[in-house]
Amino acid sequence: GHLSQADILSMIRGANAEVLTSTVSSAVQETALSSAKAAIGTNSDFAGVAEAIMDALVRGFGGVWRCIVGLDVHFGCWVRYGEEDYLEVRFGDLRFVVFKAGNIPQADVIATARGETPNVRTSAVPDGVEELALKTMQEALGKHDELNPIAEEVKEEVSKAFGGLWQMLLGVDLQFGAALVPSAEAYLECSFGSLEMVLFQAATAEEADMLAAVRDKEPEVRKSSVPEQVQKEALRITIKALQENDSFADVAEAIRDDLTSTCGGMWQCTVGVETMYGCGIQPAEDSFMEMVFGDVQIVVFKAGHLSAADVIAMAATQDADIIKSTAKDEVQQLAVEKAKAELLNHSDFASLACAVHEDLNKMCGGGWQCLAGLGVHYGCWVSVAPEAWIDLKFGELHMIIFRASRHLSQSEVIDRAQSEQPVVRKTTLTKAQQNRAIQGTLKMFGEHFRFGDVAKAIREDFIAEYGGVWHVTVAVAEHAGFSVWPANEGYLNVLFGEVEMILFKAFTNWF
Repeated sequence: GHLSQADILSMIRGANAEVLTSTVSSAVQETALSSAKAAIGTNSDFAGVAEAIMDALVRGFGGVWRCIVGLDVHFGCWVRYGEEDYLEVRFGDLRFVVFKAGNIPQADVIATARGETPNVRTSAVPDGVEELALKTMQEALGKHDELNPIAEEVKEEVSKAFGGLWQMLLGVDLQFGAALVPSAEAYLECSFGSLEMVLFQAATAEEADMLAAVRDKEPEVRKSSVPEQVQKEALRITIKALQENDSFADVAEAIRDDLTSTCGGMWQCTVGVETMYGCGIQPAEDSFMEMVFGDVQIVVFKAGHLSAADVIAMAATQDADIIKSTAKDEVQQLAVEKAKAELLNHSDFASLACAVHEDLNKMCGGGWQCLAGLGVHYGCWVSVAPEAWIDLKFGELHMIIFRASRHLSQSEVIDRAQSEQPVVRKTTLTKAQQNRAIQGTLKMFGEHFRFGDVAKAIREDFIAEYGGVWHVTVAVAEHAGFSVWPANEGYLNVLFGEVEMILFKAFTNWF
């Protein structure tokens, strides 16, 4: 079972401190260790211990102190601290991290930035913008002790001189990040020491303005799987829709309706800004086209499910494609012939599969099954007899023909396992424990006919002999999966033919 935090604290109350890392003064270290020992003796959870240590350091030395307490084997942390403000110590199985943190005042950041040379990282702005922005920034650094008025002053000066809706971001580099979409030729990124500056002009065009701007653009066909005649018709229809509509939705609807009426089928259309556009679709074969007009991206594609009758009718004109087969050649040939013949007699998948199933049972004996469906919407998992699997396609029609295997009972599987040579896959047991487990399992196979009874008997034997919390699982290997956390030197995985046995001692050092 899991140890509680109270149990762990009671176990380490007599433990000595092991200082792992320390950059603090001797006075801080002594206060931290003494308050930790006292807190371990008076608290029943880690949070209470951490709070007591933190409070003692804040009272004694001021500043913003932090404390983290956790079980050593499950402990990891990443923190930022001052050069002389970090202590890491261990009491038994518990690890403590104490450090002093705090935000640098904006006035200090600005004072440091005043003496720094600007470092321009990215500049994609019109002539004169960079020079004015950096000059205004340096002047504003000398006048203000807060970031907001500096950003406001730079933004206002650039907007006044060059027009447009300019924006300004300021922040400390280690605490700064931005994700934005600027207008073309309107982005400047620069640093003054640790102070990061981003100046940009936001894209604000309306859909009507964007559509008006691309009406005279030459179309670029990025990708197309449609026939040449359909592609020409799609371009004509798209150009007409762009000329007659002022919103993306209206353009998409006009293209969809015209393509559907002109070319037939169920056409779809999406319209968006290229730099802010993405789509994931499953188009029908030979019915996808992607085109760009300036900054506007348009995708047209045909979607819609064919009826079973259409799929079968198309399949009847196709030759069989054998994907995988374990059947004998004569059985495979007979199955393909019967399937091909039945395609001409049916218009739905169920009756087609039933007819193939009955044909094979008459010709090859009982037990044969058949599955039929559209390939892109098809998947199955079955248990088959040896030399009795045929996976084939007729165009888009996917068909699986197989003879079902009979599942053995647990007692039959156990009887077979008794005669198998044990194969140890992995173990951390002693040789004596391993031999006891294997011989005991073989003995239990002779006395029991259910996996659960075998597992219970082995488990009880190991608990009686070695103590602790042991667990056992017994199952058919191909139908089982295990993920366990065993104690050290307490794990065995062994195969008896197709039967897998896992024996492990439970890991109990949890909280």
